[in-house]
Amino acid sequence: MICYFVACLSDLLYIVRVQKIKPDFKDVLAKPLACGLVMTTFLLLTRNLFAKFLPNSLCVLLLVTVGVVIYFTTVLLFGVFDKNEASKVPLLGRFLQKERSR
Repeated sequence: MICYFVACLSDLLYIVRVQKIKPDFKDVLAKPLACGLVMTTFLLLTRNLFAKFLPNSLCVLLLVTVGVVIYFTTVLLFGVFDKNEASKVPLLGRFLQKERSR
């Protein structure tokens, strides 16, 4: 994680210093971090419950699936992407186009 953090930080520094772009840190950092914290909190609270009733491999598979669903749900709820950005995501874009046509 430290490696990814350093890479992210160096990219942000490049964007700010060299490209002279001032990103809105609330949108760039706070919202995705909040989504990750919601997902992590939910998974930490439910992992013992799943582990009691399921074998380890199935428990991990279920938790990863639930984590993905929770993360992308919170991304949509917190407005991390606007509709224009979200429409460029392959599967999500198709879903949003169907919603617009209704």
